[in-house]
Amino acid sequence: MRTCWTREDMALLKTARAFDELCGVAERVLARMRDNLGHDIEMVCGPITTGGQGSPEENLIVLGRHIKRRQQAGKIVFVQLLFEEALWRIRKNPLNSEDRLLNEFYLPLFEKGLIRRLVFVPNWETSNGARWEHRQAERLGLQIEYDKPL
Repeated sequence: MRTCWTREDMALLKTARAFDELCGVAERVLARMRDNLGHDIEMVCGPITTGGQGSPEENLIVLGRHIKRRQQAGKIVFVQLLFEEALWRIRKNPLNSEDRLLNEFYLPLFEKGLIRRLVFVPNWETSNGARWEHRQAERLGLQIEYDKPL
C-alpha cells in the first residue's frame, strides 16, 4: 500500500506533533487507496498497548501477521502500523491520552466512511482500544468481521 503514500506523507509522519495531523495524512492516504484500489477498505484491529500477548512489541507482530494474511487474500487493508512510531511519539506527551488518540486519529477515519470494515483478531476483547473500535463500528454501522487464529 506504500504506493498510495507520497514523500510528503512520509515526511509528515516524522514531524507531526498532534494526532489530528496524523489523521490528515491517513485521510489523504485512504483517499488515494479508494481512488486507486476501490472503496472496500478494511482495517485490522487488535491489542497493541493493552491485552493480547502482553507487550506492544509482541502485539504488533501478531497484528502485522494478520494484516499480511488479509493482504495476501486480496483484501484492501489500511495498514495503521505505518503510523505507530509517530503515534507513540505524540502519545508520550502527558496531555495526549489514549482517548485523544482514538478520538482524534481513528474516529474521523471511521466517521467519514474511509474505512468500511473492521476485522478483529483473536483476543481483541482484551484490548481497551479494540473494544472502543468495536463499539464505534457498531454505532456507525461499519462491517465487522472476526479473523481466524493464525
